[in-house]
Amino acid sequence: MDLRVIFEGGHTKERNHAAYKKLANVELELTANDMYRALITGDSMRPILRENRDVAIVDSVRGVLSPNDVVLYKRPDGQYVLHRILNTYGNYYVTCGDNRWKREKIPFDWAIGVMKGFYNDDEYIDVTDKAYQRYSKLWCRIYPLRAAWLWLRHFFQFMKELAISLTVRYDRFIRKVRRWWIRHKRF
Repeated sequence: MDLRVIFEGGHTKERNHAAYKKLANVELELTANDMYRALITGDSMRPILRENRDVAIVDSVRGVLSPNDVVLYKRPDGQYVLHRILNTYGNYYVTCGDNRWKREKIPFDWAIGVMKGFYNDDEYIDVTDKAYQRYSKLWCRIYPLRAAWLWLRHFFQFMKELAISLTVRYDRFIRKVRRWWIRHKRF
């Protein structure tokens, strides 16, 4: 990349300044060449697309996309995201990353590209490949189960971090009480 593109919501502009500079050319390259190649950053599309290993091939959007397609869209804040379309309603798509549980509604005009294939290490996999299509359909059908599993995993991670935080705060509180007791103890 340098084919580096931000496809994941958790990265900051400071951390990926070079990638954001490259992103300015995404739409230009899509209109000029009808294709864009990007090294995946972020984990929102795991297990099918792996961070810093796989390269997505994105074509320009022509018409309305269908469920199971992987769409590249640009949020109003300028962030580019690559997620799978779960459903289409009226004039917007409902998308979600394969490794996410939160859905997102995006208007049709946000979509700037659709994934036509990807390089998994050195092997090219086209979206018309039968195994990929089975995976894609299965992944969309089991979305409610995936969402519940990912939400529970997120919840327990949050609870673990909260417990650690409360333990640290409790330890600090006990140390303060002990110091106060030692200073104010009268014999």
